Amino acid sequence: MTLTQIFQSLSWVDIAALTLLVGMWLGVTWLIEHTSPDRPSVSQLMEEYRRAWMREFARREARVFDATLITNLRQSTAYFASTTLIAIGALLAMIGNTQPLQLAVEGLTGLHGPAINWQLRMIPPTLLLIHAFLKFVWANR
Repeated sequence: MTLTQIFQSLSWVDIAALTLLVGMWLGVTWLIEHTSPDRPSVSQLMEEYRRAWMREFARREARVFDATLITNLRQSTAYFASTTLIAIGALLAMIGNTQPLQLAVEGLTGLHGPAINWQLRMIPPTLLLIHAFLKFVWANR
């Protein structure tokens, strides 16, 4: 199947959904990173609290509480990273074998379509989860 045939097999709804997904993802990312100074985002507030804690931590001796806090932060990001890897593996398995997904969708909605359509529909969530995995790994470093 050529690339042209693959894109012709997609409906306008698929293309609109992908465009909406990418647009919303970019929009939310921009909103999180560029909030007004009078209403900072949770991400910005947490960054300020972490920096203040690190400055205080550098001035005094290490405490058991500090070590416990750092350990808990690392464990939570490691947990989310491993969970994301499981989800990526599941999506890649679904891309490799779309028959169970096709049967479930046909049973629920009666919609029929070629396997390539289902494989293409699994690519965006896989890419989002790969991005999330890389963010968790970076946070864990």
